[in-house]
Amino acid sequence: MEMIRFLIAGLLMGIANLIPGVSGGTIAVITGVFERLIFIINEFVNLRFTKKNILTLFVLALGVILSILLFSNLMNYALKNYAFYTYTFFFGLIAGSITSIEKNVSESNLWYRLFGFALVVIPSLLKSGYEITFVSFGHLPLIFFMGFIAGGSMILPGLSGSLMLMLLGGYNKAIEAVSNISKFNFNNDDLWYIIVLGVGVLVGFVVVSKLLKVWYEKNRKFITNFVSGLVIGSLVPIAQRFRGDANIFTGLLSILSGFLVVFLIERVALKMSRGG
Repeated sequence: MEMIRFLIAGLLMGIANLIPGVSGGTIAVITGVFERLIFIINEFVNLRFTKKNILTLFVLALGVILSILLFSNLMNYALKNYAFYTYTFFFGLIAGSITSIEKNVSESNLWYRLFGFALVVIPSLLKSGYEITFVSFGHLPLIFFMGFIAGGSMILPGLSGSLMLMLLGGYNKAIEAVSNISKFNFNNDDLWYIIVLGVGVLVGFVVVSKLLKVWYEKNRKFITNFVSGLVIGSLVPIAQRFRGDANIFTGLLSILSGFLVVFLIERVALKMSRGG
């Protein structure tokens, strides 16, 4: 049953990381795999491998990769044509998860929450005029750095890896390259970009995961409040993207549908925990 949960989490995390402002780490919290994922990654970093951990991480990665390949074109279309409804849905998804996230807070602390909140909100207020449009040898360290920052952001609830990539100027090229590869219509620029960016994402993901595990072990009060602040703060960059022609009533329905998905995920997670 745990494998099904990780597959669903991987699929949703893949979609989330395609959308600027939506956090894959938040999806991991909502689906109940966040702490387990941090533990498994750190076991791998320490070269401690078990069949169960390898299979669990493989299932999650499979879900993420399948989701990105299958839905990159769909998300690109949705963001261009139905941006308002796409973001209102994810707003509802995250807002609906706050109650369950609060249950994990061991002891409330306003300052730790504000720190997490500010870490998400401040980058969302920044603007970047730089954009990578082609790949040269001189671009490779920068692409790796972009991947490192995006990878670290992906695992932090509330922070969006794709939003950070957008602020650094690498998002549009990444979506274009993934879309071209998924259609088997790619060139060397696309391939090198995804390889170097992917290595950077992996390194950033592992480094931040290691830090999170240390925080969970040494100061659970800090990390649970910090994560709560990150998740609440993630509503701001998403709300900033409510744009396009839309009806307020259908927008509210879209938000409610996000709440409904969280409710269903929590119900399934509860049944899985009771079953296993």
